[in-house]
Amino acid sequence: MGLDIYHYKATLIRPENLHPVSENYITESSFEEEGFDVDFSHFKDCIQIIDVPVTLKTIICPKEESAIEYVTEFLGKYEDTQIMFDPDLANLPKLVEEYKEKNELKESQLHRWETPLWIGFDIVAFEQQTGFYFEEVGYQRKGVSSHFWTRFKSETVYCFTNKEDFDFACSCVEINERKRLFQECFVDQFEAGKSWMELNY
Repeated sequence: MGLDIYHYKATLIRPENLHPVSENYITESSFEEEGFDVDFSHFKDCIQIIDVPVTLKTIICPKEESAIEYVTEFLGKYEDTQIMFDPDLANLPKLVEEYKEKNELKESQLHRWETPLWIGFDIVAFEQQTGFYFEEVGYQRKGVSSHFWTRFKSETVYCFTNKEDFDFACSCVEINERKRLFQECFVDQFEAGKSWMELNY
């Protein structure tokens, strides 16, 4: 079992890279699912009306003609997905723009992504909701003693907001160089009402 420890900090600044699978915003309606040890109002200084990306349509473009059948069978069943193929991948942006115009989606934005078999384009609009943006301030992979697990292992809480939790986590880091970095990126940059330590395992 692995452990990823993140230091995130709420901010009033809208991220440049904001798309449906980005992990840089939390809405009031989704907050309860996030596993915090506090309620939503804890972040009151950063709560505002935010832009929440919503996918209107996803266009999937197989990279090879031989993949069309597989991609169509695998993804074509979804109502909001359009399969589009052109042997010249350089033509795809133009085809997608033409699709947007034809379907009255010209004002929406595009988020491009890729897998080994296809290139995907999410056509995205923004809804305004109450929430807050956040940014990653620190990260560490594993490297903590068993005392860390004793204090933090939980089935319901994954996000810890107290300075004492940051300090305790730092005391559990086993390698000196990692402890120094944890001190700098987690403890020293902690801001009450904005910071939280998130555990993924």
